[in-house]
Amino acid sequence: MKTIKHYMRIVLPVLMAAVMMVACSSNKDKEGAFIPKDAYFVADINVASIWQKGELANAEQLGSIQVVRSALEASAPEFNNLFGNILKDPSSCGINMERNISFFMTEKMVGITATLKDQKTFEDFIATLNKEGDGIKTEKDGSLKVINFANEFVGVYDENHLVFAFDTKSCSDLESQKNYAKSLFDLDIDESMADDENYEKYLAERQDINFYASYANILKLSGGLAKIEIGRAVQQECRDRY
Repeated sequence: MKTIKHYMRIVLPVLMAAVMMVACSSNKDKEGAFIPKDAYFVADINVASIWQKGELANAEQLGSIQVVRSALEASAPEFNNLFGNILKDPSSCGINMERNISFFMTEKMVGITATLKDQKTFEDFIATLNKEGDGIKTEKDGSLKVINFANEFVGVYDENHLVFAFDTKSCSDLESQKNYAKSLFDLDIDESMADDENYEKYLAERQDINFYASYANILKLSGGLAKIEIGRAVQQECRDRY
C-alpha cells in the first residue's frame, strides 16, 4: 500500500510550483518564450507579490499550518523540514521567486513553466524528496535533464528553466509529455506567445493573478466555427487580472 510519503514525493513538487514559484539577455528569458503560440489559455501568478502582501513569511504562526507541520512531523519528518524551510525562504527549493509561474493549455497539452534561481539547489531539493528512493529519477538528455516522478509525470529543466507537460488525452504517456516539454526549449520566439501582440499587452497590464484567453485559438479548436466572423477584440483576446 502506498504511504503518505510516496504521495508527498509526487505531489509536493507540483504544489511547490503552484504555490511558491513565481529580462535577461537571451530570447528564451522573455515572458511567454516557453508558451506556444497555439495556447488558448494562459494563467500566471506573481508569487513574490502575493507572498509579500499576504505576509506569508509569518504563516508558520497560523494554527492550520501548525496542524499540518505536526502531522508531517509524525508521519514524514523530512517533509516537515522541507516545508518549514520553504515557509521561511521559498527560494530554498531552487526556484526563482522573482519570476512568475505560468500555466497554459493547448489542444493536446497542459504546461507549467518556471524559472530556476539555482540549478544545484533545485537538484538538492529533488534529491531530498527522493531521500528514501521512492521512484524519482533524474537523467541527462542532451543539454537537458529529465525528472521522472515515480512514473506519474515528468519535468524537464536546464540551468535556467523548468517545464512540466501533461497530455490531456493520455496522462500515462510519459514519453510524449517528455518530448513535448523538451520541444519547448527549442521553441522559436516567433512560434511562442512572446511574439504575440495581444499577449504583450496582457503582460503590460498584469497584476498578481492573471488569466489570458485567445478566442482566435479557441475557435480554431472548434473546426467550422472558426470560419464565423466575429469582432476583432473578441476574436483575439480576453484578459483578467486580480
